[in-house]
Amino acid sequence: MALTLAELLALPALTAADPRLVSGDPKRDVRWVHTSEIFDIATLLKGGEALLTSGLGLVAASDARMRAYAQSLIEIDVGALLFEVGRTFSEIPAVIADELRGSRVALVRLDGVVPFIDITESAHRLILDAESLTLRASDQATRRLMDVLVKGGGVSAVLSTLAELTGAPAAFIDAEGREVAASGTVPPNARELERPVEVFGERRGVIRSAAAVTADHRVVIDRGAAAVALELARS
Repeated sequence: MALTLAELLALPALTAADPRLVSGDPKRDVRWVHTSEIFDIATLLKGGEALLTSGLGLVAASDARMRAYAQSLIEIDVGALLFEVGRTFSEIPAVIADELRGSRVALVRLDGVVPFIDITESAHRLILDAESLTLRASDQATRRLMDVLVKGGGVSAVLSTLAELTGAPAAFIDAEGREVAASGTVPPNARELERPVEVFGERRGVIRSAAAVTADHRVVIDRGAAAVALELARS
């Protein structure tokens, strides 16, 4: 389960630091929050993290070394760099800001000095709580969809169940782009909740949903695509 960067920045522990998005997408997912002052931290990350730093490991670093630091975060696909100014640097080093601008790594300036442990604890608590809710949503979707398949409801019944679970219509679009079945009107540009349907390794189309893009809905549509694939394989 991930938070969006905007959700992370709205946490009280972070608002105390007066966060300001310098560059990047506030809708970028952040799957974990990490704090470190070491220069080669990227080798210890997996990607998608929000990295908190005061820049202590960059003191007296040359522009080339700072550029390499930023590039290492881009290469590992870190979600965001949250750079605290005030303790070590009075401003975010320009070379780092320039390097991250235009990349997928968001850059956030923190003007207030706050304990990083407060930020990580509150963020991780929220991530884990949300993950628990998403698992419950996944279990519920799986049970409902399997019940539909057992009763022989077919693709249309699967789509109707997806609509009930997400509160929005869903459609099955075949590999030629034709709408085969739907539980309502799904706009053609509703692509953020679109999942491929594959049967024995062959792509047979996609499930497309008009639901709001949330972690729970992503899981439900994933399960729906699997259910449609099972129904197509059976028929």
